[in-house]
Amino acid sequence: MSSSSSAGAAGDGSHGADGGVGGVQTLSEGIAAVMSAMSSEVSFTNENEVAFAQLRRGCFHCAGRSPEASEALRQVPREQQAAIVAFLARRSQLRPSAARRVQELGLILAKSSPAWSELLAASAELGGPQGLLAAGLQVVHSRRAGGGPRRVPEELARPAPSPGHEARVFLRERRSQWYLSVAKVNNAACCIMTERAASLFICHWLGRGPSLVEGMQGFLEVSEDAEQSTEAKPRLDSPDLGFAHEGEPALGCFLGSRRNWGDVELCCTSRKFSKRECFRWGADASLQHRHSGLWLWVDKNEVTLSGEEKSTWEVLPAI
Repeated sequence: MSSSSSAGAAGDGSHGADGGVGGVQTLSEGIAAVMSAMSSEVSFTNENEVAFAQLRRGCFHCAGRSPEASEALRQVPREQQAAIVAFLARRSQLRPSAARRVQELGLILAKSSPAWSELLAASAELGGPQGLLAAGLQVVHSRRAGGGPRRVPEELARPAPSPGHEARVFLRERRSQWYLSVAKVNNAACCIMTERAASLFICHWLGRGPSLVEGMQGFLEVSEDAEQSTEAKPRLDSPDLGFAHEGEPALGCFLGSRRNWGDVELCCTSRKFSKRECFRWGADASLQHRHSGLWLWVDKNEVTLSGEEKSTWEVLPAI
């Protein structure tokens, strides 16, 4: 049952690269895992955590990546959509941390097509008056009815150029004009936003070799999974980047991700440039974490990894 149910989402797999073939395949596997988890009570108990993680990863890697990948979300067969919505409704009742992630994933699905929105709105747990997605679905419906997305000021809509290989830069969020910084909080290195430039980063393009900026030799290490990856070919339009912190705390460590009670959060702890430390610089000057598919997002001057929102960034060279 699992293998056949995934065929509708995967098709023949002939989608575009980077979020195409890989994203559609991951989505297909996630759908198959959900269908298996929903086959019985015992299966749900044993498989729901893994199934949700696989589905979430597939949706993140398809949403907004390319027309072909986005189409895969829209083309999930109706019966599979209904099973996924029922699965998300059950997951939302497990615990608060599960509810937050269900909310994030549900809004991605709602934005992908009216069919998803309709099914989510029909779920009492998700779309009812007190449902987890009630407010978010109203926003999606109003925009789809003609409200459109939020207008971005013209000066913020202009894309900023990506930083060059081995450039030493400050990262400034365009809307708030605050800077991404690494600071010690409760004896741990944390990623925060500061009003003034405080943290300098060395930009490393994937596939170009380790950075050799003076004073950093011996600190930076490029792992084999990054250098030997089939995706490790820098692209001029949307390059894959790593950002190594030049300074204390976390000298020579790359911006990356770690899991905290199931959630993915931004960190600066690894001296290896691997897939968890790789970001895609978008044409809109966004930064997308390659491993999770989440975007760097600044809200109320706090920086997080989000599947729903994304900030745009400026790179300011060190003087």
